[in-house]
Amino acid sequence: MALMDSGFAGLKTRIRRDSINVNDARLNALHRVLGQWIPGLSGQLTCLSYRVLFPALSRAEHLASLKARVPQLWDASSPLQSCIQIAGSLKLKGDLPDKDLIQRESASELLSDRLHRRTKQIRLRVRNRYLADTACFLTEIIELHYRLKPQLSGSTLFEAVHTPGLFDGTVRIDETSLFAYLSLQPTPERASIDYVYATQVLGCPGLLVPMDLVGLLLLNLCQQIRPELQINSFDYHIYGQLYTRQPIRLCAAALNERQILMWAESEGYLLYRGVLKLF
Repeated sequence: MALMDSGFAGLKTRIRRDSINVNDARLNALHRVLGQWIPGLSGQLTCLSYRVLFPALSRAEHLASLKARVPQLWDASSPLQSCIQIAGSLKLKGDLPDKDLIQRESASELLSDRLHRRTKQIRLRVRNRYLADTACFLTEIIELHYRLKPQLSGSTLFEAVHTPGLFDGTVRIDETSLFAYLSLQPTPERASIDYVYATQVLGCPGLLVPMDLVGLLLLNLCQQIRPELQINSFDYHIYGQLYTRQPIRLCAAALNERQILMWAESEGYLLYRGVLKLF
């Protein structure tokens, strides 16, 4: 019933096919952006980041798809952009292809629609397959949880249970660095590029920083410490939002020989958590 009323008719399962251009110019640009925070960054995992994780973790296209289908949700009083939780899992199925153009098959599924209840929320699952020619080398599942009540910081008060033995450092992302990163994305969110809109309309303390940038920083920091990394899979949760000039602490700890725990927290709140599983 709610599925029809809210404008989600036809979204129960939606399949599409597209392609991602991962040419060397964009790869080099990403390398320069990440190198601002990671001195001496090598290209091994950055290449993996761009060819796989950078397009995979971006949620901008899913937001744009929902906005086109349910425009009434994007009013100034209840912006979905500021109240999202994301969980994802990536699984490598073979060697990374040495190709500029990667094909992607994507299937979207609406899990729940509670727009007509007091606590309005939507849950969406996206399944992606990445192919070179016809061979699948990566599978991905993303679950996105949108709540209409704005939540401007992390959802979880954070108390570390692991000592960050691999690295532990604090960074701030300024507007110049953010714009350099966003230039690599096809459809950046308005809250990430329009300061007046972000601060005066949404009430954010600064421009919105995509959390996939935080994931890329954590992954490439791990590669600097452990250059022999051979990734099997990567599971992650995004719990909250980050804004420009807000301090963010990046940490990682080895759980065992084949698992690395990574997390990012700010002002006592957990924003990002990922587990890197190695061969």
